[in-house]
Amino acid sequence: GVDTITITNTEAAVANLANVSNVEEVIYRSTAGSATLDLANFDGATSLTMDRTVGATDVSNVGLATVLNITDGGATQNTTATYLASDVTGSSDAGVVNLDGMADGSEFTLVGAIESLTWNATGDASRLDVLEAPGTVTSLTIAAGADLRVDDTFTAAAITSLTVTGAGDVTLTPALASTALTVDASAATGAVAFTSGGGNQTI
Repeated sequence: GVDTITITNTEAAVANLANVSNVEEVIYRSTAGSATLDLANFDGATSLTMDRTVGATDVSNVGLATVLNITDGGATQNTTATYLASDVTGSSDAGVVNLDGMADGSEFTLVGAIESLTWNATGDASRLDVLEAPGTVTSLTIAAGADLRVDDTFTAAAITSLTVTGAGDVTLTPALASTALTVDASAATGAVAFTSGGGNQTI
């Protein structure tokens, strides 16, 4: 079966856990900033949910096969998730992050040498100040099952392809990268609003 461990960190300190094996779902909540989680000691985790995280709480050594769920992040959340380096050495590594109910003011950054990335907006609408993809990502998909808005910083510096799908409204206030870029929103049924970054871009 699928086993779940729920961890609540009430201190502004790294969560140091002994080896955890044969547990597929990890749910992590921090109630204080800087309550970083290292997944190096989690063997077999296939899903990580960052639940109602506050402050600068990061997670490291995330396996590429681990589904990342960033859920109900508060306005002070400033989280960086970093993939396990040995998992992202290929030329076609793909990451998926689910965003659900992120509050206005929240920030999320993904780090790791992946080439394609899907931001899944699910559940409740999300409105972030900052949403950053790794600089190695060339193919980016926004799957808008719910509304997604980014107000201040939307980083995807190397993308050549942006695909938007789904019924949710997508609003990207910052200009897109100035790379040669193809934007395809033909499968989106919600409203899509963004600013071109200039350069040779096809929409």
